[in-house]
Amino acid sequence: NQGQVMALDNDERKLCRLNQEMNRLGIDIVNTLAYDLEKPDVPNGFLQGFDRILVDAPCSGLGVIRRNPDIRWKDSRKNLARFKKKQLKFISHAARMLKPGGILVYAVCSLEPEETEEVVLGFLKNQTGFKIINEASDSLFDREPFMDKNGFFRAVPHVHQTDGFFAACLKRLK
Repeated sequence: NQGQVMALDNDERKLCRLNQEMNRLGIDIVNTLAYDLEKPDVPNGFLQGFDRILVDAPCSGLGVIRRNPDIRWKDSRKNLARFKKKQLKFISHAARMLKPGGILVYAVCSLEPEETEEVVLGFLKNQTGFKIINEASDSLFDREPFMDKNGFFRAVPHVHQTDGFFAACLKRLK
């Protein structure tokens, strides 16, 4: 219960549930704000200067097919291009809120290239001053089995006996 956490979501019900859980746990460092990260306009000085940002982006959810097999019948696969476009907006808009030297983690519960490395590499192509990092000095667990040669975190169901997850850690250089 140290520091300060700002939780953004465009769904006020999710924020209400988060506030209830934080109250139940006695955590008072979390502030919530209903905000649509798809909108590029951030009022001057507002939501800026963050040390760390986690973008848990909306995605197809195809990484959880192991425990939710019915997802294969949804339109998730057909919407990968739509998800990718939204994810690029989210990561680009969130990056503006990060202070120099800050860390942005982009995460999705998908292993589809359109939602994973294509989003990160597309972001890096259009944004200067960011790089992929793999600093595990303060990690609570051994991440090495999950890291690929590009520095991306991938939890793969048939290898790690987990759901499928992807994350990339990006550092703002300037």
